[in-house]
Amino acid sequence: TSAQLEELPRGRDAIANEIARFLSAGGNLTRLTEALRDRWRILPVDGFVREDVDVTVEGTTDILFSLSLEEGGFFLIVGCQDRAYRVIHQVIFPQLDAPQVLFAEDMNVTLSPEIVVTGRSCLNNDQNLCQYQTYILTWDANLGRMVNLLNTPLLTDELPQIVDSDNDLVDEILVQLDNIGDINTGPLRTGRQIYDWNGSTYVLSIVELD
Repeated sequence: TSAQLEELPRGRDAIANEIARFLSAGGNLTRLTEALRDRWRILPVDGFVREDVDVTVEGTTDILFSLSLEEGGFFLIVGCQDRAYRVIHQVIFPQLDAPQVLFAEDMNVTLSPEIVVTGRSCLNNDQNLCQYQTYILTWDANLGRMVNLLNTPLLTDELPQIVDSDNDLVDEILVQLDNIGDINTGPLRTGRQIYDWNGSTYVLSIVELD
């Protein structure tokens, strides 16, 4: 293929669009991955490029990118529609760490995968005041776009866990509350919170304090 990736553009929208343009022009994913790592230097060791999830449930796998930009950790989904690649969704996280995907399967028996993606968010860039910022993303065929099944991004001290805690075939989000508090927060209760599917979104349903 003669498709060429341009020099690194400014800003996440331009970067996402250039990735989609390169793939639409017949660009090879292996070459793209090498260029993101070696030329653009936005694919760190803890980042990834993966092509194993059919996000939009139309029969072809989409491409998930976990990158690190000047703006922060960058999660990008690019998919092929009408014989061209287009940007399906993007999330920017405040810290530079590459985002993590905690889960990429059907969580709530709606026959489409949920992408649970998390990144770091630190108050005033203080590495001692960091939390995980988590989204549950899924394709809404009626809207023709991705939606977040949490009304607001979930901020937690520990990584959330995805478990079917009550054996109802629907996965819940389990958040451990292990922080006993410090001089800034005062004493905090420990225990756990469970976010459950209510048919349209994930909501806090159980709080079990120690």
